[in-house]
Amino acid sequence: REKVYDVFSEKTDDISSLGPYVLQSHSLYVDDFNVQPIVNVPVPIEVTNPNKYNVTFIVDNLPIEEIQANPSETATMIANELTDLFEDSSIDTTFLKCAVISFREVMANSTRVTADCLFQNVSTMEPINEEVVYDVFRERTHNITALGQYPLQSDSLYVEGYTVPPIVIVPVEESNPTTYNVTFIVDSLSIEEIQ
Repeated sequence: REKVYDVFSEKTDDISSLGPYVLQSHSLYVDDFNVQPIVNVPVPIEVTNPNKYNVTFIVDNLPIEEIQANPSETATMIANELTDLFEDSSIDTTFLKCAVISFREVMANSTRVTADCLFQNVSTMEPINEEVVYDVFRERTHNITALGQYPLQSDSLYVEGYTVPPIVIVPVEESNPTTYNVTFIVDSLSIEEIQ
């Protein structure tokens, strides 16, 4: 009966039509055998202890006066950029959300952005920590140069206080070697021993 059911289902385009007739997709029974459809109901996942990471960085060409004109719009735009960054990354399945919590002017036309980003622990993945969040941010912003439309200061990223100090290479100038004539006297050596 199961084989008959499967063949009938296949030949009637998943129990939808029999020649010119339209069938009800769940009406087929073969000797009281019927396959009921499985309906997947999305179950909201409650995250009990998400990991919160404080992420700070400096945006250039974003004067504080521009933010003060509409702070919630600017916060939403930057939060959306952060969301895009983490949702399109290797840690997307652990990412929950980011929210901008403050802006602070650090110099003319530059503003420090502070955001809180939430991640969940997923047992099938490597645990998320500040170094992982930092590395993903750095990679997805082209070495901390741009977050979407916002230019960044490349040495301004901190995740929970973690940062990677920039490597500074100082060129060393070659100098001309100085020649010295060194003279000394050996007391315990006779001239015969030298010859």
